[in-house]
Amino acid sequence: MDQLKVLLIEDNEGDIFLFKEALESWNMVNPLQIARNGQEAMSYFNKLETNQLTSKPDLIFLDINLPFINGIDLLKYIKFHQQFKNIPIVMLTSCDLEFEINETFKHYACHYIVKPLNGTDFSNDIAQVLSKWKQIADLPNVNPMNLVYHA
Repeated sequence: MDQLKVLLIEDNEGDIFLFKEALESWNMVNPLQIARNGQEAMSYFNKLETNQLTSKPDLIFLDINLPFINGIDLLKYIKFHQQFKNIPIVMLTSCDLEFEINETFKHYACHYIVKPLNGTDFSNDIAQVLSKWKQIADLPNVNPMNLVYHA
């Protein structure tokens, strides 16, 4: 897999800018789809469900604090639908409340990133997640015997 298809669900234009900047600097994603609130995200998934869009994202970055439909409710919606439930979701938020973190993992988020105030740290966090996911996504193309350590 050369390029990952990523859906970013984020309402903060500054965070969207930093996210795009991180992707460009690491040259890891093409194309990036953006939904700027919960309603736009629901519309996106409805279009996928009705085949108006044909290409599902490989990975979703989902902000928790969204207008109209919050990120945790959107996470539940995505993971409830057979067609989308296997898409990994990385939660984004500006707070690190233990309850919120537990709630996202309870509903099958695969990772949780607390947005740092520093754009460089945010860029590095995004790049690390994408790099790890890209390695995992590439595994089916590798001979499984090459992954086994022989003593």
